[in-house]
Amino acid sequence: GVWDLAAGSPWLDVPDPPAAPGLFGDGDGADIYVDAARFLPDSVTLSQVVVRVVTRSAKVVFNFRKHLDPRSPSIRCPVFNARKELRCGDAGWDPTLTLIIQLDTLELRPPDRPSAAAAARAGNALAGGEAGYDSALAGAGGGGGDAAGGRIGGWRTVGFAAIGVFVDPATGHQPEDPEMREFLLREGAFQLPVFRGGLSPGEPVTADAFTKRRRRLCCTVLVRILPAARSHDGLRLLSAAAGPPPATLPPAPFPGARAATAATRMSAEAAAASAAAWEEYRLAVVRPASYRAGLYASGASRPSPLEAMLYPHRARAEARGRAGVEWALTAAAAAGFGGAWGLDDEEAAAMRDLGPYLSQEYPPGLTRIA
Repeated sequence: GVWDLAAGSPWLDVPDPPAAPGLFGDGDGADIYVDAARFLPDSVTLSQVVVRVVTRSAKVVFNFRKHLDPRSPSIRCPVFNARKELRCGDAGWDPTLTLIIQLDTLELRPPDRPSAAAAARAGNALAGGEAGYDSALAGAGGGGGDAAGGRIGGWRTVGFAAIGVFVDPATGHQPEDPEMREFLLREGAFQLPVFRGGLSPGEPVTADAFTKRRRRLCCTVLVRILPAARSHDGLRLLSAAAGPPPATLPPAPFPGARAATAATRMSAEAAAASAAAWEEYRLAVVRPASYRAGLYASGASRPSPLEAMLYPHRARAEARGRAGVEWALTAAAAAGFGGAWGLDDEEAAAMRDLGPYLSQEYPPGLTRIA
């Protein structure tokens, strides 16, 4: 499931999904998921995604920000569980839309190296400096430790990933004409490369424009673009923007749910309304599959010869010492950045007991997986 996104082979060769079965119209909607990132640089601590949907002329249709889930097993392969509903405005759909994911992190900087005079007095300047740097990485790479060997240096941008939201059915590429009326949703799950730079002022905003920038080696983002689910009668687009319905009556399919006991405390109308709300929520929200299931199309992130050589080393390093989120939270708080990560009671409890890994966005009982 969602917590297994970093498992399996470091990079799987997965073909592109088939084209969407029908044209996308003003009455349709899409749901954007940013599930996780894989193999971020060693200097990351706590990361976030800033997600934007932008027209070719650089008009931002929407944007949102999501920190990593504090129950992520690793800070270098963080899980975000980010989801946004994309719905048509009064002006209709612009088929040139590009989904842009900006990856930011609180950077772990190496300790300041001593001056030449201080190094001479210490007797071993180079060894002392390198040892300090290595201890900083060791503290981040293990499950515990502190930030004594390094320091949190503030927010830095790791890079950008991008993909066109729609497809021209005639060419299979991202449309260039905002007046085009026949286009398809780029439906599916994708593993996107991360590029080090953004676009220049005045440059048309397209997914292809980012490919002219240098790639962040072995660093990718897992995203999904899915059509919005509809009600059983097909007349309404379903929404889960408000989160899961109140758990006054756990739906019967939940493991261990005491539905019969709960139902005795509710009227028949309330029980029916709760069951209907959960049914719609199950239809609206789609859990991510494990990365090892091979569902994330990876053609855009095909490794270069250098990346092919580095991937096994990155995977082994990650397996040897997963950098703990709890350590990163402690280090960020010590550096004065804790306020931006205000955890709610559920998240704070999860930080104390990482066993269940139950995410607020993906409660038990969701049956749709993609």
